[in-house]
Amino acid sequence: MLSGLIVGAICGAINNIIYGLTISPVSFIYGFTSVAIGLVVGMLAYSGWVKNIGRAVMLGIIASIVSAIHNAQN
Repeated sequence: MLSGLIVGAICGAINNIIYGLTISPVSFIYGFTSVAIGLVVGMLAYSGWVKNIGRAVMLGIIASIVSAIHNAQN
């Protein structure tokens, strides 16, 4: 969120790749979800969605909806 949408997406992907290689291969599938969350949260944070507590809570709700939708498609 603090570094932007590209860095968030890359961090999510790398996290799931490392976890998939070391602990559980199933984690590779969830890498796409991490990328989607990184992109959405980074974009909304850049747009000013963390300026007050109400918008920050909405950002969290939006991130959880993106996660649920993306996981339902996998």
